[in-house]
Amino acid sequence: MADEGRYYKRKELECPCGCGQCNMDDMFLERLDMLRYRYNHPITLNSAYRCEKHNVSVGGVPNSAHTKGLAVDIKANSQQKHKLMRCAFELGFQGIGVAKSFLHLDDETKEPRPNVWTY
Repeated sequence: MADEGRYYKRKELECPCGCGQCNMDDMFLERLDMLRYRYNHPITLNSAYRCEKHNVSVGGVPNSAHTKGLAVDIKANSQQKHKLMRCAFELGFQGIGVAKSFLHLDDETKEPRPNVWTY
């Protein structure tokens, strides 16, 4: 498991509860770096890795992709979300969740589930 990428440092990826855990999946982090390269602008992460305790405290789903190092939530406005989604589709992200102020991307493969959804 990785804890840094080309464009993302450990502090951006670790669980925000203060526990210091940061177990990002290597392939996911590589895809996230490719997203940043294609997007060609800085990307601000609202959330990346979450420990189980923090995931529960923020209302995350049980067995969340965040707890496996397979998900991020990206701060984005409507215009940014459109371009980020296009890049995410091209790169093959498995899940894309669209919320008012962020875009969720993951590589969760459990079935069945939608590939694109709104919050």
